Amino acid sequence: TDGTHTPAFTPLEAVSCASATSCTSGGIANELAVFDSGTWIVSTIANMPDGPFSLASISCPAAGFCAAVTYGGDIAYEEAGSWTSVTP
Repeated sequence: TDGTHTPAFTPLEAVSCASATSCTSGGIANELAVFDSGTWIVSTIANMPDGPFSLASISCPAAGFCAAVTYGGDIAYEEAGSWTSVTP
């Protein structure tokens, strides 16, 4: 980070960066923090099938395209800034 912005939640469970200016991190209750060009934006993944769980892993091979899994086994993916939950 640039030291001026911090996600609004802790702890972080997983983080993935597609580039030096594009990162997505996850924490408790399906919360996400997205770092884009120097700014953190906090949001959640809505409508997870089994409710809110901490994110266990997240992978973002490209900016705006990520996949995440919770400790409860729920899966979600992001395309162009929109998150969708998937029933495994």
